[in-house]
Amino acid sequence: MERLFKFKNFRNIGVKGEETLLINTSLIKGEMGTVVTLIGENNLGKSSIIDGVRKYGENSINKAEDVYDNEFEENLIPTITLIVRDGKNEFYHDKMLNKQDDVNGYKYILADSNESIVKEMYSVLKEFEQILSTKELTVRNPFYNTVASFINHSKEINSIEKFKAVSTTRYNELMNEVNYIKSNISGYSVEISKEIDDSDIDLDKLIEYLRDKSQGYATEFRNAFKNKYDFEFEPTIYQYKQTTRLTDANLKSVWNYANGSIIDVVLNYIGFKKEAINKAYTIAQQNGADGPLKNLEKQVNAKMKGVDKKFNAVFRTDDTSYSFRFKFEAEYIRLIVSCGEKDLVIKRNSEGFSWFFNFFFNFIIKYEPKPGDIILMDDEGYGLMPQGIHELHKYLREYAKKKDVTVIIATCNEHFVDLNYLDEIRIIERFDEDKARINSKITLFNDGDIDALKQIKKAIMVNGNIFDSDDVQQIYVEGITDYNYLTAFAILLKINDLVFIPFNGVKREDVEIKLRRRNHTNVFLVDGDKEGLAFKDKINKNGDSIVFSINEADDKFKTIEDLFKEEELLKFGLKDKSYDNSCNFKQNILKYSEDISQETKNNFKKLLDYINE
Repeated sequence: MERLFKFKNFRNIGVKGEETLLINTSLIKGEMGTVVTLIGENNLGKSSIIDGVRKYGENSINKAEDVYDNEFEENLIPTITLIVRDGKNEFYHDKMLNKQDDVNGYKYILADSNESIVKEMYSVLKEFEQILSTKELTVRNPFYNTVASFINHSKEINSIEKFKAVSTTRYNELMNEVNYIKSNISGYSVEISKEIDDSDIDLDKLIEYLRDKSQGYATEFRNAFKNKYDFEFEPTIYQYKQTTRLTDANLKSVWNYANGSIIDVVLNYIGFKKEAINKAYTIAQQNGADGPLKNLEKQVNAKMKGVDKKFNAVFRTDDTSYSFRFKFEAEYIRLIVSCGEKDLVIKRNSEGFSWFFNFFFNFIIKYEPKPGDIILMDDEGYGLMPQGIHELHKYLREYAKKKDVTVIIATCNEHFVDLNYLDEIRIIERFDEDKARINSKITLFNDGDIDALKQIKKAIMVNGNIFDSDDVQQIYVEGITDYNYLTAFAILLKINDLVFIPFNGVKREDVEIKLRRRNHTNVFLVDGDKEGLAFKDKINKNGDSIVFSINEADDKFKTIEDLFKEEELLKFGLKDKSYDNSCNFKQNILKYSEDISQETKNNFKKLLDYINE
């Protein structure tokens, strides 16, 4: 299962072929929430990707901003596609700059209903194609050719059995033709009508039919997707920018507070308009008594229980509970934040808490993101110290998980890179001078690289020692699945002094040299198979590194999968070493804990303890 965006000819992204931004490796509510971190050189394309996702949501791709500007590249049509894949089923929606009038077009594919679409289109267009075939039309290419090709391809689709047996290539051809015809018939209708008689075919009726069917398919598509996954295919896409910082000072205001202030936002959220507040203060001042204010305070704070619940739902950890209350004084209104029985001073709390506190009042209580929605952040956390960024990232990850939303962050800050969450990283790379490509999976090594961190360091332009620490042992492991499983159980078992880094090339002769780090001894963990043991013998004899093989911890272990019970490999979809399933397993390890046997937990603990001795 995966959800992704594809970019084609959008500014400098996808100019030489489509670029893919993977955003989710699960479509299951309760598991799909995640953070995606875009890293790359300045002025290369991170912000363009953020803009592209935003423009997809707004349906606002336009010629002035989004067409790649290069004298050698012509007729480029910016297109952004949202795709959801679940096994052989694929749902997608294109948004593009239309060739004729520079406005957005669209197309829907509903995998479960494509047979009926093909058959209906075939029956309608067959007569159309027969009439066109008798004419010498100057518009035959490409529209007429597409119609003819569709008719030819769809002749074989005359039964359910045959439709299900159609190859992936032929299936994609058919559906691409369907959508090309639907999208372009209006544009070609004027030219066609000049060359055929009205008596030959009712072109307006045909166009109307296809338009009606397109709308019908769109509704059918949305309903089928919602029924299958229990969230909407089209996400609401928000862009968040922290423009103001909440402080202790702006939690206090004169009673006639400003519109848009934090006091105004919170009171509006719980249903108290400014007029009602002003009325209570006017009566109190006229009568020289605080009764109206006490009564107002009681009513308001009863409603604030909802704010407490909402804040703790996304922020509370362990037994820590936060609460909020208003105090209405003769001249001022105060919003007081408490943790347990203690009132908080915002400036004395960590930067990460302060940032999330701002995020809560500037975004969370204003909006209600639903499962599947997307929140965009460009260069957020600027000015925070490293520890503040780590906390911010942690809070966002927890919020995304709880709400089943996807947070996409574009950043140049190396402190957003967490070695336990390398699967969240998307690297924006330069190629062909000014074009950008997206590396969505850290398994995609470039130019003979064997170290996943090399690409990350290059993207954020830092030196080779930025991720080294005397407090944490880095261990190189064979590939992404080993990385995901070992990191998952280190998180679950609360082993904080080990981190794992995937490497590629256990058969290569130059592994130790390529991965050598100044003032640190490299440590490897490899499989107990023939290749792993050969690597171990070679490095231990000739190098300065340390190599462990999995079978050293227990001779029953040969590969990392041997640490699981067979039924668990099947349950979590880990049998085939799938990238998506292994990432999803790591991202949801705490949720899955109760479904993992004690035997498997003991196996991983034995291995982790062994290499950590």
